[in-house]
Amino acid sequence: MSEPAVIEITDLRRQFLLGSEVVEALRGVSLRIERGEYVAIVGPSGSGKSTLMNILGCLDTPTSGRYLLDGEEVQEKDDDQLAEIRNRKIGFVFQSFNLLPRATAVENVGLPLLYSGLNRSARREAAMAALKRVGLGERTGHRPDQLSGGQRQRVAIARALVNQPVLLFADEPTGNLDQRTGAEIVSLFEELHHDGVTVVLVTHDGKLAERTNRRIEIVDGQIAVDVRQLHAGHYSLLPLGLRSHTKVANIVREEMDAIGGQEFIHPALHPAAIWQQSGRWETMGQEMFRLVDRKGNDLALGMTHEEVFTIISKELESYKQLPQIWYQVQTKFRDEPRPKAGLLRVREFDMKDSYSFDIDEVGLDVSFQKHHDAYVRIFARLGLPAFPVVASSGAMGGGSSLEFMVPSPAGEDDVAMCPNCDYRANIERATSALPDVAPKDGPDELEKFATPGIVTIAALAKFEGGAGAIHQIKTLVMVLDGEVTLVCLRGDHQLNLQKLQDATGAIDIRPAEEAETVAALGAKPGSLGAVNVSGLTIIADEALRGRFHMTTGANEDGWHWRGVSVERDLAVDRWADLREVTKGEPCINCGAKLDIVKCIEVGHIFKLGTKYSDSLGATVLDADGVLKPLIMGCYGIGVGRNLAAVLETHHDEKGMILPVTIAPYEAVITVVKVNDEESMRVANELYETLRSEGFDVILDDRDERPGVKFADAELIGIPFRITLGPKGLANGMAEFTPRATRESVDVALGEVAQHTMELVREGRKLGR
Repeated sequence: MSEPAVIEITDLRRQFLLGSEVVEALRGVSLRIERGEYVAIVGPSGSGKSTLMNILGCLDTPTSGRYLLDGEEVQEKDDDQLAEIRNRKIGFVFQSFNLLPRATAVENVGLPLLYSGLNRSARREAAMAALKRVGLGERTGHRPDQLSGGQRQRVAIARALVNQPVLLFADEPTGNLDQRTGAEIVSLFEELHHDGVTVVLVTHDGKLAERTNRRIEIVDGQIAVDVRQLHAGHYSLLPLGLRSHTKVANIVREEMDAIGGQEFIHPALHPAAIWQQSGRWETMGQEMFRLVDRKGNDLALGMTHEEVFTIISKELESYKQLPQIWYQVQTKFRDEPRPKAGLLRVREFDMKDSYSFDIDEVGLDVSFQKHHDAYVRIFARLGLPAFPVVASSGAMGGGSSLEFMVPSPAGEDDVAMCPNCDYRANIERATSALPDVAPKDGPDELEKFATPGIVTIAALAKFEGGAGAIHQIKTLVMVLDGEVTLVCLRGDHQLNLQKLQDATGAIDIRPAEEAETVAALGAKPGSLGAVNVSGLTIIADEALRGRFHMTTGANEDGWHWRGVSVERDLAVDRWADLREVTKGEPCINCGAKLDIVKCIEVGHIFKLGTKYSDSLGATVLDADGVLKPLIMGCYGIGVGRNLAAVLETHHDEKGMILPVTIAPYEAVITVVKVNDEESMRVANELYETLRSEGFDVILDDRDERPGVKFADAELIGIPFRITLGPKGLANGMAEFTPRATRESVDVALGEVAQHTMELVREGRKLGR
């Protein structure tokens, strides 16, 4: 017989009296958490998250419903019985640590064992083992005031584990910790999970929730989202999600076919040789999943298919066979270091990647525009307010590229946008019209001055005889493909790493270690500069061009230069746009103040040129009989990512509001009383009518309360609900409710089918 689930709750409800009003904090929550799961419970304030936490932790009991903890019914236990269960089966970790200040670490950890029947020696041994498990074996005799915040939280975790509970319950465990320490505690939870501990986190921290294997979101007393991943970055699509995913893919296929695309399907497993030939075996780095077969051959799981399609294109012989547009919808693999945000950033995903082949740049421009227009139509049909922005081509290479962006707080990309004109660019490519800076009064020649203890831009700005950030040169020591390189920017500007990579073509970029910095310049960070430096490559940001009367480090600890003329005193090897644009800077086109907007990237189109055809030998004969390399374009859309973008932009407090085009069902027929023969007869007739006309409809004939059915339909986001009940039927009416407005109207039974079909057809057309 299999072990029971750690947590199993069914139709859990919790009501509170607020004056004379009954407030329903939990509304029919059903949930099962298996042994060994790593779960995050999230939700806004007032969602019912805290109420659910208290019930799961046996700190409260439900008004109704069933709760089994490790197979034991607990919903009707009294306070003493709940306390006993908590002591045996649940370990608690809180935001505030809750440690006894005068007790040592080992004494704090041993507290839950006082009523275990173990003698003092056994309790101490168990506490020591728990502390060792969390990495504090050397801190057992320390009091809380002798420990850091992270170490105190580790003590709290050890205390929660000492009884070997079936469930570790953590409430905002990183809330009182700094980012670095919080990350250490998160890593510890992950280690405990890998050791088989069932961990449930209750948190407002979205980044923390993303690192778990399952995220449960509570909204308005119900489970709004329950996302499960097989492991980090790998998700299973359940039936409803798969229906929507398939619809997104089909829309993409239809629009690709409309521009003359031909669908292929290629292997996901690629030989290393073709990637080595293109030069990307090295440049893709750790994001590529690599493996070796039994014969010792190097292979990779395809993260994209430029090489494969280029190899196939070698079957083309003449310009007369061009242009060509080839595409596939296929699973890709990328070893993302930090998968997050559900389907927005994963390690395994379905993507439509298409490739155009032309004889010249004019043909590429035509193919590129066809894809641009097709993408506009795709996003319109998905109901996404996407717009193109100038973007970096990154590891894809080639010439120019455009990304299609959707504004959303869940986005990972920052886009510089002008409110006055059409200027839009990914922050990796954005620029602005910086105002001229009046030079600072100072010496015309280099002058060295002492700056004891001054090691930051801000400190030098306040130092007597120093200079404001705008008059300083910031010198960063970077290592580009193993070569120590100096990168110089204005003191008030930040380096954009992608711009540096695009400017240099470097594959591996990292800040230099302190020892590398000292070896190269003779000083520690804080007193660094590029004045009179030779033997090192110096790359300077364009904002420094022509600047004088500047201040920078003298490569001697505690000393700086003033009177620096950039082009006189720095042997700049390369000028480039390296800085990151910030909000409020003037637009390069019209001068209006730029805004920086969080966006989700939903598509990316590239002009590759001959990057791959040159390296892989893909040529055709032109009109003069001369062999010419194929001119290529590449165009990608993530199917799951677009579905996720729709969910992020189409929801309310009740759940999803999906466009007709991709909703799992276009309409739902909800029967109020399934034991009413007339209701079921009418419902079945309406269902068959709509199905026979090609409409995607579902019949909700579950023996549930109407409120439960309505809530489920709203949660799923089905665009239209037709409600049939004895009272309405007696009057010859059905209730019709659009999900977007939730405003119900009565429609005559004889007209409800036609009414539904007309609205669905309109939604199909408009993508809403």
